[in-house]
Amino acid sequence: MTEQDKVIVAFPGASAAEANGLAAELVEFLHAQVPQVTAVQEREDPTRQDAGTVVALVGMLSLAVVPTLARGVATWMSKRSLAALHLSRRRTDSGEIVTEVKLEGRPSARTMRVIEGFLEETRDADGTGDVEG
Repeated sequence: MTEQDKVIVAFPGASAAEANGLAAELVEFLHAQVPQVTAVQEREDPTRQDAGTVVALVGMLSLAVVPTLARGVATWMSKRSLAALHLSRRRTDSGEIVTEVKLEGRPSARTMRVIEGFLEETRDADGTGDVEG
């Protein structure tokens, strides 16, 4: 992952108000469950005046933290009636999506593995796992 990339968690199919609430809940949950990773609520559309409808993951995605983060996101998902979650790695400067995964339906054990695989792919080539915010 380069310094020009960041990981974004979005909530497709949710209204702006629902996505706002889901983003705030996920940030709070990750702060408590995975303090090694900084999760921040961001506006997907900077012209809107909401608190933020997506979550950006900032910090180090080390080999040790990836499974914990994947488990945290999967656990959080399973406690809600979410129909979909969209994870993407985007270029910070252009917003271009580099890679993405869309999860739909009821979370299962496979959900955690898919999230973990995605997060492992987002690590940079030298293995440091920098995620730029």
